[in-house]
Amino acid sequence: MPSVVARWSGACADSKKHDELSRYLKVLAEINHGYWTEHPAPIARINQVMHRAAGIAPLTGPTWREFDLPVEGRIVVNGDIIRRGFGDARESNAAVARRLRESGLPVFPAEEPHGVCHTTLTRCRLKGVDLTVFDPRRLYPGNDRLSFVLLSETGSPLLDNRLVEVQERGIFAVVPDSQDETADCCLDSPTLHLRYMHEAFLDCLMAWIKWRFMDDLCYWRNEHWPDAVLYKGWFETVEEQRPQDACDAVFARLCDEFTIECDTWIARAERNFQDGEQ
Repeated sequence: MPSVVARWSGACADSKKHDELSRYLKVLAEINHGYWTEHPAPIARINQVMHRAAGIAPLTGPTWREFDLPVEGRIVVNGDIIRRGFGDARESNAAVARRLRESGLPVFPAEEPHGVCHTTLTRCRLKGVDLTVFDPRRLYPGNDRLSFVLLSETGSPLLDNRLVEVQERGIFAVVPDSQDETADCCLDSPTLHLRYMHEAFLDCLMAWIKWRFMDDLCYWRNEHWPDAVLYKGWFETVEEQRPQDACDAVFARLCDEFTIECDTWIARAERNFQDGEQ
């Protein structure tokens, strides 16, 4: 199967729930950071060659960020952060532009034929956690981040409390060429480019987040909520067995599965992906 771009969107008006989610995500971020510390560059020869050809340096320094800060300047906000639905249910670009305009926000058309419009702000607050997800191949630098950062204090109910991915020049990402070079900060809808590794883990993580923290969360990886019924049944079973700490128990299992998958893919990379393992 080819690679897939997982997408999620939603809003969280409950600051206590979002703070609690951030505390959990920081634990995952530290586990993830440990793997990057040991393997800052690709392991397999084929990925090493690709990185040298592209001039991609090893990932060093911080691999995750915690936001809780006001931002001022020219803030470009992609209309995708408010778009409803994915796949066949995806809201049209025209509908996104109309809702932005009706809310009193300026609307700027997309420069690319199939792009989406954007709006701008002069101030906002960003709060939450994002991390660069470990992969010993490091296939998609700049599109390998798990973001649960909330946008607030925008002056617009349409944008407040929406999930965003923060794109700015620096170690974590490069602002796409299509975006305005005069922007001080660009806010996109969160995405994560995957190829086999972490796909099922991400499905379960998203289901857990919706179960405990974000009723409004929407998620897509080839389809809406893959295996959601299976995960929901597991969560309910854990809650029956361990009503006092069901959330902790599920998260601990998620962290175990994350480390197992990282270790498995490291071993494959060290074998240079023999027999088509990549």
